[in-house]
Amino acid sequence: MAQTYLQGRTFYLTLSANSGTDVYTLVCLTKQGLSRDRAVTKQDSQCGIAKAYGAVDRSMNVEAINNLTPAALAAHVGEASYTLCATWFEANTLLTVTRKTPTDGSYLYMSGTARIQKLDDSADVAGSMTFNMVLEFEGDLDETA
Repeated sequence: MAQTYLQGRTFYLTLSANSGTDVYTLVCLTKQGLSRDRAVTKQDSQCGIAKAYGAVDRSMNVEAINNLTPAALAAHVGEASYTLCATWFEANTLLTVTRKTPTDGSYLYMSGTARIQKLDDSADVAGSMTFNMVLEFEGDLDETA
């Protein structure tokens, strides 16, 4: 049986500041990664080690090149780059974050709400300006795989 692999180039990341009415694709994305973890409390006793598990905590690291000319919003669809992300960061905006492939999400779909916890940029003399941001999710992720 032939294997089908998820290609990063076709794994789209969209952001919305108004619950999906206006949707922006983050353009010039170079890397994205979702991290899931939970706190584990361990207590040693004469009966052995007792463990308690906390709720799942999710965050996403995103890296992109700063595109100075992202497509403007038209028919509720547009492109986001550094400037718009910085605006959302400064306002502590709650975003609907969606990852999907292909564009309709038929292979893989994840969606949840998050805030930009950290936003950094870097401009190498011999390269393009890039930015990194950390999205801190609130609540559960809607996932279809």
